[in-house]
Amino acid sequence: MEFAVAVPGRGTVVFDDLVVYHEEGIAWHSACVSRASYKVIARSMRLKVTVKDSETGRKVTPRSVKTINGNFVRLFTWQLSYSDAGLIGTPEAVPPMAQLWRAAGNAAAGHATATDRAVLAGMANGLVAKGTLPNVPQDNLFSAGWAFSCGDQAWPRSVKTYARNTAADRTAFPLTAGAPGNIAPCSAWPVHPKDPEPTVQPIGKRNVLILQNERDPSTPLRSAQGMRRAMGSDAALVTVDAGGRGVLVHPQPSACAIGALETYLTGGSLPATDLNCD
Repeated sequence: MEFAVAVPGRGTVVFDDLVVYHEEGIAWHSACVSRASYKVIARSMRLKVTVKDSETGRKVTPRSVKTINGNFVRLFTWQLSYSDAGLIGTPEAVPPMAQLWRAAGNAAAGHATATDRAVLAGMANGLVAKGTLPNVPQDNLFSAGWAFSCGDQAWPRSVKTYARNTAADRTAFPLTAGAPGNIAPCSAWPVHPKDPEPTVQPIGKRNVLILQNERDPSTPLRSAQGMRRAMGSDAALVTVDAGGRGVLVHPQPSACAIGALETYLTGGSLPATDLNCD
């Protein structure tokens, strides 16, 4: 689909991907960037929207979308990809990823079932619950994470830099719609790193074991391979033919990788060469 949006003072702007809520022909949307490189349009702006089928060129009446949007689907697709458990079904149920997409598709089409609504609500509520501990502010987890990220290295402060990165990532990685390249708290972090970022290099001690899933969505394989190159003979790399973040917590752990880890922890020895495990 293409979305032709009448923007006050700017005429009609065509978007490839527009996250919107429709109600009586009026659309609200949180943020989108057009192919013509227009800036983000305000959340509260009321915009008349025309939806055109990109194949037939015919105008399509927007469906009512009140329970789902593209960013919700992207967020939980990314979350579920953190573990292969999100992609593996059981005799009793289809994989959680399939549950998400089915429920989202039904909601967008306007015929979500009670089961679909329960799936979507459960994911949203579960995300909040997992990040909450009794008597601990809910934002502590993210605050601590940003403190590490922003304190290790100075980040760009130009909004234009993030705008370019987001536009490029939207094209290269449509699943996350440019979100990882978008502006973050580090762009305005009040404290600058005191020391330069350390350089990783070999020191002549062979005592580092690197475990890495091949399809990790957050810390990719190429990063582990780069660390291995930087450390030279000081390290050994064990890659596992699996997805998700975390070799040890995989729903079907690799005996090969676990064996290498146990040997290292109990005896201090590394594999003679890098390993590729099933």
